[in-house]
Amino acid sequence: MARLDQLARLYEARAQKARAAQTLVAQLRELIGGDVALSREIVRALIEGNTVAAEPKAEAKAPTLHGAEKPSHFQKIKAFFEANGNRWATIDEISRAIDVRRNAFVGVMYSFHKSKFEQRKHPTAPRARQWRLRQAGENDGLLPKGGPNEQN
Repeated sequence: MARLDQLARLYEARAQKARAAQTLVAQLRELIGGDVALSREIVRALIEGNTVAAEPKAEAKAPTLHGAEKPSHFQKIKAFFEANGNRWATIDEISRAIDVRRNAFVGVMYSFHKSKFEQRKHPTAPRARQWRLRQAGENDGLLPKGGPNEQN
């Protein structure tokens, strides 16, 4: 019988949390209005622990075969850096944040758009590289555009 009482208390506590969450969701819906981009940012912030940007970012879209618009890998990567203050990040960190597989970065960062990114050696992991969007006129010990074997 004590076990049943314990379970009843547990479920009552969970029900109270659910009611509080419903109230919070209703307040968020009222605050957000119809801003789908903001609602996505809030969900992402809750899941990933990020902060929500004060100004909305315009998402560039690329057309798909079926006419629906979908951002390209480059646009997703660029948006990631813009949302994070262009802080240095590894491909693994970027991949997890924007839900793009690692191998998709090869074409974007090493071939098609390599001039738009900077890379450097990771400060604590000797074999890893960190990336960010290229900043005009800045060179703080960065590797050349194409990597360690290419000269500017």
